[in-house]
Amino acid sequence: MKNTLLFSSLLTFNSLITFDSYAQVLPPEQTAHYQLVCQGALNAHGLRLFDALANSEFLDWTLIKTAQQTSRVNYTRTVDTLNERTVHCDAVIQYQYDHKNVVIKTMYVVDQDRDSVHSELAELDESVRDFLVQLMV
Repeated sequence: MKNTLLFSSLLTFNSLITFDSYAQVLPPEQTAHYQLVCQGALNAHGLRLFDALANSEFLDWTLIKTAQQTSRVNYTRTVDTLNERTVHCDAVIQYQYDHKNVVIKTMYVVDQDRDSVHSELAELDESVRDFLVQLMV
């Protein structure tokens, strides 16, 4: 009897946790606004990524050409953030380097209160490393 009660209590607790994470759904209007925020900040993040690539000792920056950029809201990280004015974004940037296609996936954060884009140094370093690996393959 104790085991059954404990098991049913755990199931109830687990379902409450699961329900709570789904209860934080953003309205479609807010999601659309966040998407526009990500699109607007993509250029600033893309320029930082280009600067990181251009500063690599292994790349000739004159051969780096941006082909296409897209971004989207990282819904999960944005919802999990305690600050409603912070939007987490994912980006996919396609480059041409000496006629070879290179696609980089990266992320950045937009602080709407300060109207600023935060690109983490570790994320930029990882993107440069991914770029170099794709060139070697």
